[in-house]
Amino acid sequence: MLPYSTTSMIRMLYVSIALMMCMYVNVPVHAQNMDNFTGLVSEGKIPKQITTNSATKYEVLKTEISRGGIGRRNQKRINKFNLEGTFAIDQMMRNGFVMFGDPVSTYINQVADKLFQADPDTRSKINFYTVRSPDLNAFATDRGDIFINIGLLTYLETEAQLAFILAHEITHWKEKHSMETFLEFEGINQSGERYKNKNDFSKLLKKSNYSKKNEEDADSEGLELFLQSDYSPESLVTVFNMMATAHAPYANEPFDPAFLSTKNFSVRDSLLLKRVNNIVFYEDSDSLSTHPGVKSRRIALNNALAKINSPESKKDFLVGEQKFNEIKELAKFEVCQIALEQYDYPEALYYTSLLDKKYPDNAFLKSVKLKTLYGLAKAVSALEDEDIVELGSTIQGELHQVYHLIEKFSDTEILSLAAAHLWEYCEENPEDEGMQLRLKDLMIELGDKNEGIIKALTGKQADWYLETAGIFKDQANSTRFEKMLKEKHPEPKEFTQKDLEEGFRLGLKKIMFVNPQYVSINLRNRKAPIQFIEAESNQEAMVKHIKENARKLKMTTKIMDVQSLKRNADASKFNDINTMEKWMEQKILLPDDMIAHNHNEAMAVMKKNNVKHVAAMGGLGFKDRNRIGMRMFIGFFPIYTQVLGPPMLYAIFKPDDRAMLYTIVVDATSREVVMSSYNVMRQKDRPAVVEQNIYWMLHQMATKAN
Repeated sequence: MLPYSTTSMIRMLYVSIALMMCMYVNVPVHAQNMDNFTGLVSEGKIPKQITTNSATKYEVLKTEISRGGIGRRNQKRINKFNLEGTFAIDQMMRNGFVMFGDPVSTYINQVADKLFQADPDTRSKINFYTVRSPDLNAFATDRGDIFINIGLLTYLETEAQLAFILAHEITHWKEKHSMETFLEFEGINQSGERYKNKNDFSKLLKKSNYSKKNEEDADSEGLELFLQSDYSPESLVTVFNMMATAHAPYANEPFDPAFLSTKNFSVRDSLLLKRVNNIVFYEDSDSLSTHPGVKSRRIALNNALAKINSPESKKDFLVGEQKFNEIKELAKFEVCQIALEQYDYPEALYYTSLLDKKYPDNAFLKSVKLKTLYGLAKAVSALEDEDIVELGSTIQGELHQVYHLIEKFSDTEILSLAAAHLWEYCEENPEDEGMQLRLKDLMIELGDKNEGIIKALTGKQADWYLETAGIFKDQANSTRFEKMLKEKHPEPKEFTQKDLEEGFRLGLKKIMFVNPQYVSINLRNRKAPIQFIEAESNQEAMVKHIKENARKLKMTTKIMDVQSLKRNADASKFNDINTMEKWMEQKILLPDDMIAHNHNEAMAVMKKNNVKHVAAMGGLGFKDRNRIGMRMFIGFFPIYTQVLGPPMLYAIFKPDDRAMLYTIVVDATSREVVMSSYNVMRQKDRPAVVEQNIYWMLHQMATKAN
């Protein structure tokens, strides 16, 4: 057996590649339709910003800069900014974090139309998108893309406040603050003479002061733009109040413990905190913050507003108050789903409980609640009690109560609580495959508990220390209950060195590949070690090689690749790719027996494409500096030149190049990893080398076992 399983190795590689990529990286809605809400997705045609090759965009920008009469030194800095920025933004837009054409994005664009009613030319140059993040934030790029976090909508009180935030971000775009900041920081980092007698603190202080100035300019110039519209400025001051509590949920309503109740269980009052942590208002900025303090920004805004006389004809809502409230409600629903996807289980429970008071029978909220309890049951055993206590102690407001309850419940109590909720749901909804699988998973884990605990849970034996004692009282004599407790998880397949050397034999005729990815790193280029253009080119070549070699092996492949989508393709294809990427990510990163939160949706995509096996394939090209050889050469130059000769010198100086390709294949029917393989080569990732390895990977998938 290998010291580490190949699956574990690939999981680490998958996480590393994902982190490296991220480093640089009008639909009517009515309140009653919340009963049919299933989550927000992109709609319409896919924007050209997503389908256009990133390298192509960068080359266009590079050409424009070369024709602009800019000095060579600044050209290099601007090109670096455009290179890193273009690839980082495109990566974010392609991985499902950004939505387009959905009701929230459509509404934001309608507000922008009102804001720029008198300047349609400028309006046509800007694109607005919604980011699937619960945080109160928005940001702009120099290429005219403005991103609004969906969480921001949950905090706002008026449409005018949204318009002011858009005006603030539009100012960042107009003034090219992103590029200015980048160039300023590059200058600070490279100004060795100016700072040679100072420490890094001086650089950090200068950077923060420069960022604050940009924010202050965006506030003042954004206000000027805002005041040109028909929006009223009356509600703007409270925008900064929201920023002071942006670290807390959008509401601070008490958590109702009845939300966790089942037929035979309720939370005792004695388990609840008498007093939760207060919400602290962070109004003042410290010296190293990149943003001015909320208090100073509020004062500056008040002073500016005091000098104007706003006509009474101006309004808080131009698109409409009803539409604003509907969109805000949609955002609150979506935040529940986002918290679940980000494994923020306490937050997901709290947000869902807030909406449950208004929509007690909502199917979407019930689904999020059950998936959250399931995820919590699977995750809590991996955390130490002191970790949970430490997490909870930093939480402010009524959300603190949820963290406190999780800390109070034992692993067994949380496990049985989640299983009991799933049992009640599955009794009424036997057709829901995902929930049935989650119930089965937790029942197997309960079955591994000792007999005394099982008797306590079914009420057959008193157990005063178990809070959930008797929670399965109605199932005490259930044959189905007893049978489920006795089931076992199949033993996960352990892959050996022999599997890697001789290869797998899966005998597959059809397989789906999800967003093949490639990373190129060159440590000899200290200023830009990640080779974006080379990586994108290699990724495109990888997709091509998969298709060509699959045909040679008489395999049918379905490649779910965002970069291969054609311009004006329907958003449903984009959504399917993101669904499968989320599913595959969970299969790689989470425990083998854990059911993905989007299991039903992923199974629907696989059924539509008639596939039962899904693969993740990725590559890494790595060029090292070989600094050890360099140090030895400097120290013993005469020996190397006179005794060892040029051939040994070349071997010492030769870069330690490596190429790596990994593949992991999952059987969607059994949810088992059936192939987990990687190949590390001590050579450059030349096209022929990569293609040869892709053929070998596919050959293992296609070949039948003897």
